[in-house]
Amino acid sequence: MAEELGKIEKPPVEDFQGGRKLFFVPLIFSNPDLPQEFGEKYTRYWDQVESQIGNLELKLGPVNRIYHELIPHSGDEAVNNLKQLKVSSLQIIQKRMSQGATFESLEDQAILEELMDWRGIDGLEPLSFHRSAKPESFFYHPWLLYRS
Repeated sequence: MAEELGKIEKPPVEDFQGGRKLFFVPLIFSNPDLPQEFGEKYTRYWDQVESQIGNLELKLGPVNRIYHELIPHSGDEAVNNLKQLKVSSLQIIQKRMSQGATFESLEDQAILEELMDWRGIDGLEPLSFHRSAKPESFFYHPWLLYRS
């Protein structure tokens, strides 16, 4: 039988009531082409996120600021970006904003555009200047990047 090395105790809520708190929620996207089982898990994930954040708010206080990856804007413009992305975090965010939370920008638009360009290098027109200028330099240095 293995020796128990220790036990992690759940800290009391009082330890977290003062100061700032950050609730990190990993962003998960869905795709209609995926199996139904994934869709069910996806829905359950976002239901549980809402439930967990609600429980944390009851114990620690309301969410005051919202940050979201892939969104380079703040306020209502950010909500419009979320609508375009069609992510399930939108409902959670709209609920918190209706309760007084503010949506603040997390991303720099130029850096985000370049990131998206590099992720989809075989895609359409580049969004950023850097992506449109760099592939020629890779041609001269094939050990850095080779794309056929």
